[in-house]
Amino acid sequence: MNWYKKAHMYSGDEDLGDGDEVFGHPDDFANRAPGQIRSRIKHDLNSELRSFLIPDGKTEYFNNIPLFDIFDIIENMDLVPVDEDGSRWEGMLTGEDGRATIELRDSEDSFESLNLNIQWHKMPTGKYETNAYVS
Repeated sequence: MNWYKKAHMYSGDEDLGDGDEVFGHPDDFANRAPGQIRSRIKHDLNSELRSFLIPDGKTEYFNNIPLFDIFDIIENMDLVPVDEDGSRWEGMLTGEDGRATIELRDSEDSFESLNLNIQWHKMPTGKYETNAYVS
């Protein structure tokens, strides 16, 4: 759909909307397919993680692996980190270098789960460089 048709559709929805919200507005998830919701949440979550781990485009180094801070960002998006058996994730990340993949599920189970991929490296200064993204 080109921009003209899209703009025309949204301007018409404002006049002829459903009364609650603008019907068909890009921010309205009510009538979106699960794949579209999953894609949008993944994009938003990766943006939040990038802002936390690389503020102002400069890599942040941490005294420890910031797993709880990363989980806070994830849980603010109504996702839950889970173990292989589906229970809430419990564990720790250890070692000077490593990587882990943690499954994330939607609290309403409205789409296929996502995966948190996290890597860490302990620098010679003793601080950790951490990379995390959702796929």
